[in-house]
Amino acid sequence: MQIFSDKCSCCCCSNSQLGCTLYGNGIVLGYGIGIVLGYGIGIVLSYGNGIVLGYGNKIVLSYGNGIILSYGIGIVLSYGNGVILSYGKGVVLSYGNGVVLSYGNGVILGYGIGIVLNYGNGVILSYGNGIVLGYGIGIILGYGNGIVLGYGNKIVLSYGNGIILGYGNGIWTLSLSLFHDLCSFDVCTSLTLGASCAYPQQILYYTTKK
Repeated sequence: MQIFSDKCSCCCCSNSQLGCTLYGNGIVLGYGIGIVLGYGIGIVLSYGNGIVLGYGNKIVLSYGNGIILSYGIGIVLSYGNGVILSYGKGVVLSYGNGVVLSYGNGVILGYGIGIVLNYGNGVILSYGNGIVLGYGIGIILGYGNGIVLGYGNKIVLSYGNGIILGYGNGIWTLSLSLFHDLCSFDVCTSLTLGASCAYPQQILYYTTKK
């Protein structure tokens, strides 16, 4: 089955192993191992291992292992292991292990083990073990073991064992079950004012900086 054969540099066949390049508005479907390049407004779907590059306003869906690069406004969905780089405004959803880099305003949802880097205003949700770095104004939610670093005005919520560093105005919430044996007044006050050791298995504290 050919799709936009007059605009593709190669045939977009259901069994294509080379991928397809689209230079106009439309849809690119890649079912084989290779590279899918989309330079127009439309939708890019990749179901095979390889690389997906999107340079326009579009939706990029990747269900295979590989790398996704999105330089336009839109939505990026990745269900495979690999790397996602998003330099435009929009939404990035990652359900696989790997690295998610977002340099634009929008929302990042990371459900895999790896690293999430957000340099724009928006929301970061991390449900996997790893590192979350937020340099923009927004909300960071970390539910996995690892490290959360926040360098902007935001709310940081961490429900996993690890370290949280907050350098902006907002609310910091930390839950460390690692310290359940050390829960005491001295330990709590050494962390932050208003600390609470009401729960024997964790330290939960809130602090607001202005």
